[in-house]
Amino acid sequence: MFGKKKKQLVARVDSKIALCQEYTQLWQEFFDFFADRLHDKKITAEEEAMFFKCMTDLARKQYRLRYFLGDICPSDEAILKIVSGAVSLTTIYEMTEAQFSKLQHSWHVIFIALNKSLGRLLQQRGRILGAEAEIEPLATPKTPEPPTQARVPKKTVKKTVAKKVVRKTVAKSPVAPGAGTVPKATRGPASG
Repeated sequence: MFGKKKKQLVARVDSKIALCQEYTQLWQEFFDFFADRLHDKKITAEEEAMFFKCMTDLARKQYRLRYFLGDICPSDEAILKIVSGAVSLTTIYEMTEAQFSKLQHSWHVIFIALNKSLGRLLQQRGRILGAEAEIEPLATPKTPEPPTQARVPKKTVKKTVAKKVVRKTVAKSPVAPGAGTVPKATRGPASG
């Protein structure tokens, strides 16, 4: 009896997970339309129509997401503010750099909130299953790729490059016979 109830609970949570994944994927598609800043790009009527469909799907499905996820769902107002501020690709194209940066930032805040919601649902599923994770395991969730706009800080790149160079230098450095260490002149800077 308890096993059947547990399966029903898992099925309910699985449907919420699927809904959250679907919405997150749609949110990613919305971003993909303007991720590369629309400078020097001719926007076609077909692209505008596809963007409008994506935007209206987001607005419609937001209420369904709120209904099923409840308080773990990202704010309706925040999502609808972003969607209503990006009425068309032409509107986004005409945004100032500051407006565009704000749009991207707001999009990322919601993207993170959606992933937090998904994480909570997966955690809830795990609590229901407890140690019995063998009951119909959830398919690996297909999460959207992170935005291509992300840049690695220059400091990190330099450290990584420096470490590789140091490793190459150390590996190729001749070691005096019987000396068991690399001469000081070939060592790289101390990492901290």
